Amino acid sequence: MKPLIILLFVGFTVLNMGCNQRKEKGFACANKDQEIKVSKQKSPVYFKKNCAACHLFDKNSTGPALQGMMKRLPNREWLLSYLQNEDSLIRLGDSTAIRISKRLPAVRFHRFPGLTNRQLDELIQYSKQ
Repeated sequence: MKPLIILLFVGFTVLNMGCNQRKEKGFACANKDQEIKVSKQKSPVYFKKNCAACHLFDKNSTGPALQGMMKRLPNREWLLSYLQNEDSLIRLGDSTAIRISKRLPAVRFHRFPGLTNRQLDELIQYSKQ
């Protein structure tokens, strides 16, 4: 019984320490932050399905803010490749993809080969607002 109590105490202590970490300024949880500036244009449905869990329009979250995204990336073709399979760009040694992967090394989710170029272009236009 005593080892169980010690284990629970240590578990709660570790959990509490993790939850009380200092939050980086400008970052928010995409699922919890409800005071988010709404973009001028309604987001595409596939944005909500594929992107909204990690990306907010105007704030960094699990992923970077989408607003002004194209100013931070090489070009449209690069972004299309990245969204369809970021791992292939990393394996090819693409410096931008590697820089992004180092920022969040455990998070790689950009594998959307099912999205058409038209849908991806709509996402790009959405991010340019």
